[in-house]
Amino acid sequence: MNKILLLNGSPKYKDSASEHYLDLLYKHLDHNYLIEEEQMILKDSVINKIRNADIIVIASPLYADSLPSHVIKFLSSVNNLDLNNKLLYLIMNCGFLEGIQNKVAFKIIKNYCDCYGFKYMGGIGIGGGPVGYKKALYNLNISENIKKLARYINYQNNYHEKYVSPLIPRMIYIWIANLRWNHAIKSFKN
Repeated sequence: MNKILLLNGSPKYKDSASEHYLDLLYKHLDHNYLIEEEQMILKDSVINKIRNADIIVIASPLYADSLPSHVIKFLSSVNNLDLNNKLLYLIMNCGFLEGIQNKVAFKIIKNYCDCYGFKYMGGIGIGGGPVGYKKALYNLNISENIKKLARYINYQNNYHEKYVSPLIPRMIYIWIANLRWNHAIKSFKN
């Protein structure tokens, strides 16, 4: 039986956009696969799951045009494993409205795969931050693309790269973001 390992690269892990997108992906994966989800932390159990997986999906937030430092550390720690022929898909999410902001992180992962033996299969760069995953009205575009990614994973096809954003006008997105920042600042003062 083929195995899929879903790796959550969010430092929050629970209640994160990465968790949400992996949960949505999981619903649409072929359950003839053995599917497991783990947080990207250096534990023997996670390393063994990587060794035994045929397909790996990394979901991670974008930090300053790159992957979070703990994800980079994790990936550099597993590069000595025999990774040949393991398929790697990526779901990156960012707080910018535009999903294209994730493009540099995709290049980093592609280079990593080229260096260490993973077979890079592409993925989705998602924009919109919390608006992209918490508001069902805005995330129809994102949900449809996650379903499509699941179909490609089910057949082990190359998804290339797709950058998606929530269906919300830019001005409304900026207004919502400003409200959230103002609320966070007031909460921090108390």
